[in-house]
Amino acid sequence: MNRREVEAKAKRLRQEYQVETYGILDIFSFIEKMGIDLIRYPFGQGVLCGFAAVFEGKDLIVSNSSEILAREIFTVAHELGHLLFDSDALQDDIRVDFDLQGQAASISEIRADFFAACFLMPHNYLCEFIQHELGKEASQLRGFDIIRIQVEFNVSYAAAIERLKETSLIGPEQARTLYNERDKYSSAGLFRMLN
Repeated sequence: MNRREVEAKAKRLRQEYQVETYGILDIFSFIEKMGIDLIRYPFGQGVLCGFAAVFEGKDLIVSNSSEILAREIFTVAHELGHLLFDSDALQDDIRVDFDLQGQAASISEIRADFFAACFLMPHNYLCEFIQHELGKEASQLRGFDIIRIQVEFNVSYAAAIERLKETSLIGPEQARTLYNERDKYSSAGLFRMLN
C-alpha cells in the first residue's frame, strides 16, 4: 500500500468537491453528490458496519444506521475508499466489512481505513485546527480538546486519537493518557463538561 498515494487521493477528492471545512459536514450528501447510491439501513448494533458494491454498473455504499453516527460516518468514508481503490474486485463480489477486532486485516481493509482517516481528518487541517482553533501545540492536548476535534471532524474519540498518533502529532504515551482521561470521565462526561 502506498500511503502517499492514498493520502493524495483523499486530498484531491476534497479539492475536486471544494471541501474547505475542517471536517466533512455531511458525508451522506457528499456521497450522493459524487453520484454514488447510498443506503442507510438499521441492521442493529454490532451486526455489520457496511459494504460497498458495484450493482448493475452503479457504485453503491450501504451503511448501518444503528451504529453511532461517528462510526457510520467513518464506515461510509471507509467504503468510499473501497470504491476508489478496489472497484475491480467489487465488480464481481460484495465485501461486507464486519468489525475486525483482533483479526488481521487485509491490505484492502487497511488502505480503506487509512483513506477514511485521511479524508475525514487531513493532516494539514488537524494541525491548523489544533493551532488556530484550540490555540495549542499537539503535545498539550487534553480530553476536552479531543472532544472538540471529534465534533469538528465528525469522528469518534478513538478515531481522532488514532489519527493524531498516526500523523505523529502525538506519541503513544500521550495517546494512553488521553484514553485514560476518556475512561475516567467517559466521553459523555467530557461532552457535558464542555456544555
